[in-house]
Amino acid sequence: VLIGGGKNHRMGLFDMVMIKDNHISIAGGVASALRSVDEYIESNKLQMGVE
Repeated sequence: VLIGGGKNHRMGLFDMVMIKDNHISIAGGVASALRSVDEYIESNKLQMGVE
């Protein structure tokens, strides 16, 4: 990423939660997906980004 001139928004799957369309679908909707991950991010001091 850096060689191509980009910037990493996270170092790995361990430091930030990313919710994508497939996660929303499996959870049964956006609200359900956000509720499911809210407890996890609070307990692990992570950030949430939604695209």
